[in-house]
Amino acid sequence: MTAPTHEEGEVVASLPTAGLNGRLFRFAPTAAREAAELNHGLHKYPAKFIPHIPRWAIEYARLEPGQSLLDPFAGSGTTLVEGMLRGLHVAGADISPLARLITRAKCSIWEQSLERTLAQIADLELAIRSGDAAAALQRHEGSLHETSAYWFPRDSMARLLQIRECIESAPVGNSEAESDAIKAFLLVVLSNIAKQVSYLDERQIKVRYYAEKFPNGVPDAADIFLSSVRKFAPRQYAFSQHVRESGGGILGIGDDARSLIFDSNTFHGVICSPPYINAIDYTMAHKYNLFLLNLIEPKRFKDHCREYIGVTERAVTSAMLSETPQTGHHWTDSLIAELSGGSAVDKNRAYVIASFFYGMRRAFQEAHRVMRPGAFFILALGHSNRIRGRHVPTTDILVDLAAESGFSLVEQFFHGLERRRIKFNRNTTAGIITNEAVVVLKADK
Repeated sequence: MTAPTHEEGEVVASLPTAGLNGRLFRFAPTAAREAAELNHGLHKYPAKFIPHIPRWAIEYARLEPGQSLLDPFAGSGTTLVEGMLRGLHVAGADISPLARLITRAKCSIWEQSLERTLAQIADLELAIRSGDAAAALQRHEGSLHETSAYWFPRDSMARLLQIRECIESAPVGNSEAESDAIKAFLLVVLSNIAKQVSYLDERQIKVRYYAEKFPNGVPDAADIFLSSVRKFAPRQYAFSQHVRESGGGILGIGDDARSLIFDSNTFHGVICSPPYINAIDYTMAHKYNLFLLNLIEPKRFKDHCREYIGVTERAVTSAMLSETPQTGHHWTDSLIAELSGGSAVDKNRAYVIASFFYGMRRAFQEAHRVMRPGAFFILALGHSNRIRGRHVPTTDILVDLAAESGFSLVEQFFHGLERRRIKFNRNTTAGIITNEAVVVLKADK
């Protein structure tokens, strides 16, 4: 299906639940502010799923409190948060350990009073202010990535590591489970502020060095961290109160959409936004967050990059190119074969394309396995792309793969993307992604 032009989009405050097919919608300017309500803004995330879409999808699918909802590409947990607020029992999966930590933190329900939590945060501040950051850096310097000193001022890295140590040893919560939840929240806040005290350009998705970032000196990470904690702790507590009233809960968080940990015929609905093909390198965007929180050892980072659906082009090795996987989709495999006979870059992108669609086929098969017959599967997808000058009709291919996995297409419409805030710096042969397709599928009986 061809998308309308961006200018033809209808500006709306919320999406309708009928008469959608083929139309293009753009959200009103207030959507950006609304997207950070409650704990949605706890951590920045590339191409973040705007909560308006899962909010609409839950209504469209007529999901009722007590029913179960899955997001197999959980990212920063937007779908799960929206589901819990509406009384659903939610579950997710994501290959990124940072995404799983963010989701776990945002979906945690704090039982103790906000006053007690803030008092514990005050004790944490005393520990941070009185701690020895230089000693913390000395303890961990040998385990840091070799390029950390290039991207972070030495004092910033020392303070970040010291804050992490204080969080790990902090006496918080009323129980072991609540302590783990609050510490996850604190670590996510630490991760979110880390780039603010680095030379990483926060305006970019791709990693860029910003030499003039600190004309007035590098701010103290402790000041930014504690300010952010005090901003988001009441929001997390408010989320907890809402969920206690709604009856929502979390069933679990797995680590791979291609191999879900959940039982067959479990979910009443699936709502997700899979990765864009060859557009965003999540591993590079989160590289130093992963290292700071000790979620990935630096020596294992390259292997971790190869675990994603649509492996990033940087992580493709010559050995991998000798066995480019087939997707089973005729048009796609023809394109892959064409590129595989070209330049080294063509071969690389052929592997990226094959990896993406092969992985998505497996994800569709797993989603179908865990869904109840007749349940809706709603996806927001990068509609199409240009790779090495070739048009790749991403949505059309994925709809075909979904059909082969047991899904029927119900309808499809488009959401106009806001690109003014983040620079993608994509190659000129890649084109610009202006719209995403919202595809409604139904699991066949």
